[in-house]
Amino acid sequence: AAVDLSGLDVRASDRDVRAHLGYGRIEARGVKVGGDLWLTRALDAEAWQSHHRGRAPVPAPQCHVTVAGSVDLRGAEIVHFCLSAQPFQRGIAAGESVEKAERERGVLLSGARITELELLPLDGGRTVFPDPINLADVTVGQWNIGEGVQDQHRRYCQLLGADHTPRRSTYLAVERSLRNRGLEAEADKVYRAMVRRGSGERQSFLPSN
Repeated sequence: AAVDLSGLDVRASDRDVRAHLGYGRIEARGVKVGGDLWLTRALDAEAWQSHHRGRAPVPAPQCHVTVAGSVDLRGAEIVHFCLSAQPFQRGIAAGESVEKAERERGVLLSGARITELELLPLDGGRTVFPDPINLADVTVGQWNIGEGVQDQHRRYCQLLGADHTPRRSTYLAVERSLRNRGLEAEADKVYRAMVRRGSGERQSFLPSN
């Protein structure tokens, strides 16, 4: 079964979101989706071109969920999950609590098991991927983050940078995924990025929960 939440508008005032009463957020901890879970979905490209008689002025538009607060999918089991950074251009301010920011406006995927994680990059936005995002102990069978042949490690490092709590386990999971696909050089670059971030962050890498 598929669940399509693209186009859903979950509203709440900033005050209600900060009160942590559950307003303005999608709470689906532990949910099981045996098919697609769409938070972002593009119109069918072929139908879009057909509608414009093959002369569409722009690519098929995307429809996004709009959420005032956070999306909590901790511990979820999903076959295919798709979202974009478009609704999650928030980031974390200097000195702000990471845990508080994630709880109020993040995408929480910690402990989730996802067969295919599709994250649509937004190169022209404030952030390329949803920010903040929590990837602690997430299990992903196939990462689909819009990477090109020449920029695999750059894309993954952009994604890992949007998780503001550095964890070796997350970097190593991505490194392992790249190696399993025969991308040894790209995997090495992700590993070196992990080492650089670990030495440069004031906060040491945290162990898995």
